Amino acid sequence: MLPSAHDICPVAEDLDGRVALENYLGRSLAEAERQISTNPLYYIADFMWMGPVAFRFYLPAAHAYFASVESDGDSSSADSIIGILEQRLTSEREEMLLARTAIVSLLDTLLARYQAFEVAEEIWGDLRPKIANLHRKISEKAEA
Repeated sequence: MLPSAHDICPVAEDLDGRVALENYLGRSLAEAERQISTNPLYYIADFMWMGPVAFRFYLPAAHAYFASVESDGDSSSADSIIGILEQRLTSEREEMLLARTAIVSLLDTLLARYQAFEVAEEIWGDLRPKIANLHRKISEKAEA
């Protein structure tokens, strides 16, 4: 079942959530994958604002993008999803635990394909310690 409008934008007054709603409402996982590949940085940003149910549903679409050669050279989107995961893991720990397997898989992909993203470390810094820290945090939460 596709996420509802409320799943995508649980707070009607949230302007960013409304953008996520416009971008994702009624989209299947396959449609979301295709959409993300057309403008990754724009559509990845929605993962910060969508509700946790929609986040869990659409995370595999973001993962598919980062696992594909389409993401080669896209250090901006890699940095963005890492920042989103850092924030959501801090502010919504229990909800993020429900997506633990998908998050760990995404983090493993980001690490495995790190060189492909051509991270400009003079701009973003080395993202690998952030990825490792997220991996530790999500694992600690699961064990707690």
